[in-house]
Amino acid sequence: MKSTVSILLAIALAASLGACGYKEDQLRTVRSYQFATCDSAPTKDPTELAALAAFKDEVEFSNFVRSKNTFTMASHEETLEASGLRQYEGPFYWYLHPGNIAPTDASQGVTWSGVAYLHAKKVRFRANGEAWGEWQPVRTRNFGGDLMRRSVDPLPRWACLVGSEVAWARLKLRDGQWEVQPLVISVYERPELSRLRPVPTRAQIDAKEAVEPMHLEADNTLYPVD
Repeated sequence: MKSTVSILLAIALAASLGACGYKEDQLRTVRSYQFATCDSAPTKDPTELAALAAFKDEVEFSNFVRSKNTFTMASHEETLEASGLRQYEGPFYWYLHPGNIAPTDASQGVTWSGVAYLHAKKVRFRANGEAWGEWQPVRTRNFGGDLMRRSVDPLPRWACLVGSEVAWARLKLRDGQWEVQPLVISVYERPELSRLRPVPTRAQIDAKEAVEPMHLEADNTLYPVD
């Protein structure tokens, strides 16, 4: 039942995006693992659409505020001056990389495994009390190291897209339930993802209120800075 609901949600989501003017969003899946070629294609596969819907639900709706062709996120840093807003401009591409199912996962009811990515075209930043900076090409930090090597199925990153990712997450379908594990969103990787929340308010986006600074404790808990 949950899987069927996810599929219906994906179809409805795609329709609503088109109706609201978000026609540039692309839902695509990898067709080749020659990563230098970026060989992908639009997907209509029900399972792949459900996977992308689960990824969107976990990443987009929990961390960004969308307005037409932009995603806006909060950046809760240690100081008021360093905190602010980061905004991404489309077109937005949602890429799905189907992967291999590890034997241990298969024995525990996993029937699908892979990685999903969100890519954007441009980004700009506005610190509290400042004006928006210029639009720049997205240049994601080169997150890597152990993050990319923690399983027998390493995270794939196409050579022609490395640096332009806004977010990525591991996905598994276990007993009909989607499990989404965000690994990187914007300039943060785990365990700093909590710096994205709470998402910005309309007053903050309109520069009428500041984005609150937050202190990250050793246990990954955020506390307001006095």
